[in-house]
Amino acid sequence: MDVLLMRDIKKEIIDFIDQEYNTKKYFLCGPKRTITLDTSIRDDLKLVFEDSEELLQEYFKRWNVDPEGFDILNYLN
Repeated sequence: MDVLLMRDIKKEIIDFIDQEYNTKKYFLCGPKRTITLDTSIRDDLKLVFEDSEELLQEYFKRWNVDPEGFDILNYLN
């Protein structure tokens, strides 16, 4: 796969998470967390299970990732 295309996809994913799931540090105020490829959905974003599940379902759909065999409980428990 083209290196530039990979960078674009990574940036798209980071931007998606930043815009849709990255709240301000203190909910209504303060800076937003910096989203990187190493950001943890559970530990850094502190999303509730339902929001994490929604994020991953949108990820699978938007970037055409096959969720076959994926068990969210392996990552969020």
